[in-house]
Amino acid sequence: MVFVLHRPRRPVPIPTMHRGRACRPRVPGEEGQDVKPYYEADGITIYHGRCEDVVPSLPDNLTALLATDPPYFRTIDAEWDDQWGPDQQKFLSWLGGLVAEWERLILDRGTLAVFCSPDLACGVELEIRRAYSVLNHIVWRKPGPGRLGQADKDALRRFFPTSERLIIAEKLRNPDGDLFRFRDNVNHLVAREVHAPLRERMVTLRDEAGLTNRAIDKALGTSGMAGHYFGASQWTLPTEEAWEVISALMVEGRVSPPPWSELRQEFDSRRREFDSRRREFDSRRREFELLSDVWTFDPVPAQRRIGNHPTQKPMALMMHILLTMSREGDLVLDPFMGSGTTLRAAKDLGRKAIGIEMSERYCEVAANRLAQEVLDFGGAA
Repeated sequence: MVFVLHRPRRPVPIPTMHRGRACRPRVPGEEGQDVKPYYEADGITIYHGRCEDVVPSLPDNLTALLATDPPYFRTIDAEWDDQWGPDQQKFLSWLGGLVAEWERLILDRGTLAVFCSPDLACGVELEIRRAYSVLNHIVWRKPGPGRLGQADKDALRRFFPTSERLIIAEKLRNPDGDLFRFRDNVNHLVAREVHAPLRERMVTLRDEAGLTNRAIDKALGTSGMAGHYFGASQWTLPTEEAWEVISALMVEGRVSPPPWSELRQEFDSRRREFDSRRREFDSRRREFELLSDVWTFDPVPAQRRIGNHPTQKPMALMMHILLTMSREGDLVLDPFMGSGTTLRAAKDLGRKAIGIEMSERYCEVAANRLAQEVLDFGGAA
């Protein structure tokens, strides 16, 4: 397999791992504004840089799923997790700025999934609610004693946290935020994609004949139906009677239209493809709907952390998120990529992905993982 890995010309000391800071507008002339991919291959792209330098360069409506694990606020002994001092509100304002910036990158009805600590989960959820419809507050239960087994039980003032949280939200203010509306929207997008070649063929015939939707509606004695026959939104195949009228107009315009039976045959073929893809997606949605909002996944043992990343997430957990919140061919974005589990899961599941990471060391770790031919079952951030 051929991949592109952009390396410095001279050896660079391994930097201390830290995460991006709040996004801000790019200022022309500033140093470090030339954002180039660190790695590109098989639909996966890595950017080495700060969030504020990379995110503004990304286009609107980029991703169907933004899944990420930002700093939790003073849970790790590292500068990137303690840059706000003891001020929780300063941290939440910082995260709120990121969340607001991410909103333009996510497709309508797309999904945002953000990990956070139990202590600040409510504050994080409130920040997300400012721009999104929150669907779930997931509790990730981590079995085993973990740090609780080492804690001084007599000195505990509160119950010891053995979980992390995941806020799942949708980019659309929907009063009920139900999954059925999400499912219907995805099915509509799939149908639009599957039937696009047939619709585009009909549009080409219409244009070659010099016709307009208004002229077609007038001949049919309808108001707006031509928009459904030739438009991308809520497209439908014309009835046999309607196509007979439209065909006569095309013949007058010196265009030879296909018989309705040929259009119907192509439509039925594409309908079978749509039904197959819809059943696959709905089966995954039903699986998700039947699951509770408490997920149990083993954390990554310290000895198995790839690149010794301090906040690694299990591969099984990230694959579960991608399977239930995106479909094959979607683009997934992780602005806090770490050592690349989200990107590796995306590659293994047939998704495209973009990752952003400030640490060059972890950019290289992630690139090496992506270059592996075998499935990666390890855990990482």
